[in-house]
Amino acid sequence: MSVELRTEHDLVLCRQRARQLGSALGFDRQAQTAIATAISEIARNAYDYAGGGRIEFKVQTDSHVSRNPERALQSLVVVVKDKGKGIPNLQKVLTGEVASTTGLGLGIPGSRRLMDEVEFDTSAVGTKVTMRKNLPPSLARHTGVQLQAIVDNIGSQRASSTLEEIQWQNQELMRIMANLEDQQNAISRANKELEETNTGVLALYDELETLHRVGLLLATKVELKDLIQAVVDATTDLTMADFGLFILKEQDASAWTLIAKAGKQSAALHQLPSKFDDDHFTGQFGEGELLKVEDVQAMPSTFVESNPLVLALTGLLPFRAFLAVPVIDGKGQFLGTLAFGSERAAIFTERSERIVSSIAVQAVVAIEKARLFDSVKAASEAKDRFLAMLSHELRTPLNPVLAIVSSLHDDSTLPAAYREDIATVLRNVQLEARIIDDLLDFQRLINGKLDLRIEPVNLHHMIQNVLEICQMDILQNKHQVSLQLDATQVTVSGDSARLQQALWNIFKNAIKFTPPGGSISVSTSNRERNRLAIVISDSGRGIAAEALPGIFDAFEQGGAM
Repeated sequence: MSVELRTEHDLVLCRQRARQLGSALGFDRQAQTAIATAISEIARNAYDYAGGGRIEFKVQTDSHVSRNPERALQSLVVVVKDKGKGIPNLQKVLTGEVASTTGLGLGIPGSRRLMDEVEFDTSAVGTKVTMRKNLPPSLARHTGVQLQAIVDNIGSQRASSTLEEIQWQNQELMRIMANLEDQQNAISRANKELEETNTGVLALYDELETLHRVGLLLATKVELKDLIQAVVDATTDLTMADFGLFILKEQDASAWTLIAKAGKQSAALHQLPSKFDDDHFTGQFGEGELLKVEDVQAMPSTFVESNPLVLALTGLLPFRAFLAVPVIDGKGQFLGTLAFGSERAAIFTERSERIVSSIAVQAVVAIEKARLFDSVKAASEAKDRFLAMLSHELRTPLNPVLAIVSSLHDDSTLPAAYREDIATVLRNVQLEARIIDDLLDFQRLINGKLDLRIEPVNLHHMIQNVLEICQMDILQNKHQVSLQLDATQVTVSGDSARLQQALWNIFKNAIKFTPPGGSISVSTSNRERNRLAIVISDSGRGIAAEALPGIFDAFEQGGAM
């Protein structure tokens, strides 16, 4: 049976004949759709790029077992011929380097996946594409008489109109979507678990980084006021508060000293007195447990009056949300209070509580200079134990997600659109696994046990991967990203995971410190022999000259902490 491709309607007829023949031969509906889609894609190429062609349908019996018709393997063979100029860059098309821009982007590679075998014979005088789909082995073999009857029956049927074909395809799409409901639910569950894991990993990573930064400040600064000011600056920024204060209780005196302040309410902060006494604050000022108020204005007046810290600051600073943590040494002695406020209600989260509580411990170290070394060492050991625990606590929820997504990714029966979504999920799961590994690597680095896996790495591919990972942040910030990858020698010897993390860190900085609508450019070159240069430029605020000598120090962030 054959179909001549001369008009657009012949493409509809081609798809209809493929589906009818598939049904008559015993293929299930999913296989019928796969056959019709693959043939339609190749036929469309012949029509669009060669001006038409001819499609031949036939059933072929395996010659090795043809003497036993009941066991003979039969296949539907479809040959599409055209007299065009051939397929340029066929090998690149087959490997996916050149993708179709029509439909779902299946193209020739998609047709190969939908059929059991596909062969191409192309030249400047025409192209011949031979596609094969094996009949289900459980079916009885068709005789020549049966096949002729099938062809006669199909030939007598009225050809569908374009509208009817579209309606049929829509119905088939709805059926497939209904059958894929379980797979979609699994993807949704995997996405939700991934999102929760991602949020937890990044929050833990940020908290660890904060504690390390503060610990580094404590080790490098000497003056008490400088130490506390650095702590308040960092914590005010991390909690997104409008102001932050550290009020120190003077030893052996009924006086309080505002030793550090930070935040955008500069005018109001400037008016705060530097000294207070018990006429302003009761003797129990700030000495209770951690205090968090989501909206002071919504609290009864009795609550404000019974909390001297809130009462003292209400008339001095505008705020609704409030968070305060007492700073108490190991002997239970009250040293002072870290206090934060915001004009926005309910701004402080459990994460804010954890960060402030941890930094309150660091503030004790700053006040008790004699215990500085032991406290930093203890914090470092606690961090090491925490990192060691991460491998079990974070890997446990991530492993089932990775298993589910990998299984779905390998399911060849899923439509291409879903496979692309699953591939995105899989890449992000693998990224989260790398983030966890980075945390563990930090511990290995400290213990001198970090191993590098050296292998050839294509840095152009890596740059594309990093940009893909950052795509959501780029779109949200409306950044203009330009690429000028001029290097010809792009393969280097290195650790792929750590090279990608280095590029990711630099590019994330460019995104973070470039205002919305700004520009970021990435270029590569081989200006020096056997060396590859990667240049990442942005239109952001830049790095202060005085901060440049220390930018490679651990956790250094310049004047902004």
